[in-house]
Amino acid sequence: MIPTFVSTLCICIVWLPLFQLSGVSGYLFLPLAEAIIFAMIASFILSRTLVPTMASFLLRAQVAAHKAGRKPTGFFGRLQAGFEQRFERLRERYRELWKRRLRGAADSSSRFWQRHSPRWAC
Repeated sequence: MIPTFVSTLCICIVWLPLFQLSGVSGYLFLPLAEAIIFAMIASFILSRTLVPTMASFLLRAQVAAHKAGRKPTGFFGRLQAGFEQRFERLRERYRELWKRRLRGAADSSSRFWQRHSPRWAC
């Protein structure tokens, strides 16, 4: 929550100097700055309150169906299931790749220290 709040605050702070403008430029850009600042604040508040509540309310049936192990129906359900299956396969391959890479790095590191460590340290 803190990083999101800080980034929202930074975006709002960037627009504050426009409140110093006067004349034609002030008349043009002051409403823009106000609209952006109010929109950012409202977006932050709604993303922390209303959106999670509505998601919990609207997705309750889908979560229950997923836990029960029912297959998705319809075109978009099958599309999502296919995507999730392929994405899980990709994620598993990526995980295995990193395991092999890290295992290889650890092996080469230990060989390096065995060759280059002082004899008294062995």
